[in-house]
Amino acid sequence: MSLVRDKIMGCSPVFYAHPEVYSEISSYVSPKAHEYEQANIIPLGSADTYSNFIKMSLENQRKFLIEGSDTVIRTLFSVVESSSDDLLSKRSILCTLDGIAYDTSPEPFISIMTSRLPVNILQILTRYAKVKQEDSIVMEAAGHLLSLLLSELIIKPSAQIQDAQAQALSLIDFLLNQTVDVKSSADSMLYCMIPLFKVDQIRSFFLTTGGLRLVIIPILASKSGIVQSVYIALFALWQITFNEESVEYFLRKDYELISLIVKEIKKTEKEKVLRVGLGALKNLCEMSQGAIEIMIEEKLLDAIDTLSRKVLKDEDVVQLIKDLGDVLQKNIKILSTYEKWLLEVNRGELVSGVTHTENFWKENAKKLEENNYDGLKKLVMLLQSASTPTVVLALFDLGEFARSHPFGKNVAARIGAKTRAMELMQSDKPEIALAALYCVQKLIIQNWQSLS
Repeated sequence: MSLVRDKIMGCSPVFYAHPEVYSEISSYVSPKAHEYEQANIIPLGSADTYSNFIKMSLENQRKFLIEGSDTVIRTLFSVVESSSDDLLSKRSILCTLDGIAYDTSPEPFISIMTSRLPVNILQILTRYAKVKQEDSIVMEAAGHLLSLLLSELIIKPSAQIQDAQAQALSLIDFLLNQTVDVKSSADSMLYCMIPLFKVDQIRSFFLTTGGLRLVIIPILASKSGIVQSVYIALFALWQITFNEESVEYFLRKDYELISLIVKEIKKTEKEKVLRVGLGALKNLCEMSQGAIEIMIEEKLLDAIDTLSRKVLKDEDVVQLIKDLGDVLQKNIKILSTYEKWLLEVNRGELVSGVTHTENFWKENAKKLEENNYDGLKKLVMLLQSASTPTVVLALFDLGEFARSHPFGKNVAARIGAKTRAMELMQSDKPEIALAALYCVQKLIIQNWQSLS
């Protein structure tokens, strides 16, 4: 559903996840605002300021905010605080406040919090953002605005507000639990968190508390090709790659993050998605040879070649394509066939190809002597893999090593390869049992070539 942003409220990222509610609340004005004013619940004149601003067009709202942001923000907070029993008012006002901060700047909010007549904006937003029974639109608008303000306060500390980082960590923890406890949309939770990803410590906390597994991977796995969902996930990953400790997560086989990014780069036509996806990969290239090797295995160079022939408007994307292409071309030339085999073994996933052939082992069997047969030991460990194709290929490789290396049979037996292969002959998977039979024959028969 496309969204026509005719009010500043429409600038709130809440409507990326919930476009269907915009028309209902974009012009909603609380019918009780004047009652609140007459009862001295809100300041004199607030009702007119509130209703007039809500009814303005986006252009007029922006003009009014140039001089009147303090008045508007104070008024909106006073009205929303008085509207506890009016869901539409809370939705409308909090989305409007979030839209103001997102479209203009968090600065007017910070100024109010640190003025002589402060409004405890953080406390108000926290109350709406961290109540599990609260309406999802209210919670997400409050959560996103709270993140914007906290990130600003962490980056530009204020003497009056000294616990911004602690509040930010608490908010991230709460939002991550939301995806587990109440199955909130991962997209919605990520929109709430994303402003805080400007802060190094917040990104580290997100990594170590399972944020990738709970939020980003589910988005990329379930919403592949959906532009806005993919964009926000890749934008978050791009920011996360500025933390060096993130590399270990991108190399994890059970996460397959690099594979997921490459998949979206191959699929998308949107330059904004390309910019953050390619940007994340470029950052990883600068930190990890292992990441480069995974990109080569995922055939990123083919995608780069295709992109390089397209007419693209974004100069940053064009430069990223060139930079990544140069890195991959340089590395693919130095990555020998044996290194490709080692890469597969280290990743724990063997793939059928030239690295699993008789000719390969005739040329490379002696290389397994390196590092006290470390590669061979890892190959034997793959016989425990849950992947049938990997076990079958590992059995083939062990058999070929045994008959291609001068002492292959003895070495393989010494590190337990023969014992495990014999066990696999009893596998209930026919392809594994057959591969194990051939492997054991190669491990015990002295003159394999004489058999016909």
